[in-house]
Amino acid sequence: MDDLEKIYDEEISPLMDKIIAICDKHKMPMFAEFQFSADGFCRTGRGQDSYHHPVLDHYAALSQCKQGTGLNIDKYLLWLMRQARDTGHQSMVLRALDIPTEPMNNG
Repeated sequence: MDDLEKIYDEEISPLMDKIIAICDKHKMPMFAEFQFSADGFCRTGRGQDSYHHPVLDHYAALSQCKQGTGLNIDKYLLWLMRQARDTGHQSMVLRALDIPTEPMNNG
């Protein structure tokens, strides 16, 4: 794959700035990802409070698996357990692993 970072920077990024501003103005969730080289990505996700979209959570979870040119399921599982400890969960599998269902006090 040719390095497309310059094209992204010069042509796509200014358009994304406009799209992000419109989405923020109208509280519209959005997600976009561009691959500009073999291992270079630019991703943007917007959504918060009342307009948070679950795809942002799924992407955050799946992005934990990436390692080099492949996937590492252990990285994902450890991330998932940390998230569950911090935010709580309703998973019977995590409960079986003795991960508390209520968020742990980090203070």
